[in-house]
Amino acid sequence: MNTKGVERADPSEEDSSKFKFDLGSKIADLKAARQLASEITSKGATLYDLLGKEVELRVSTTWRVYENLGSLAAVKEKGEKRISSSS
Repeated sequence: MNTKGVERADPSEEDSSKFKFDLGSKIADLKAARQLASEITSKGATLYDLLGKEVELRVSTTWRVYENLGSLAAVKEKGEKRISSSS
C-alpha cells in the first residue's frame, strides 16, 4: 500500500533476503545439532560397551580376590602348623 507517493521496494525481495539470513542461521544450528547428536551417540555406544565389560571384569576380580584369600588362608595355616610343630 503506497501512501503520499512513497515508493517501496518489492516486498518479495525483502522477504527473500530475510529468509536467506534466517536460513543461514538455521543451517548453522542444524549442523551443530547434528554434530552434538553424533557425539552423544558415540559416547552412548562407548558407555554401553564399557558397562558390558564391567560385569565380566567384576566377576573376574571377585574370583581373583577369592583365590588370593584362599592362598592367604593356606599360608596362614602352614605358618601356624610350623609354629605349633616347633614348640
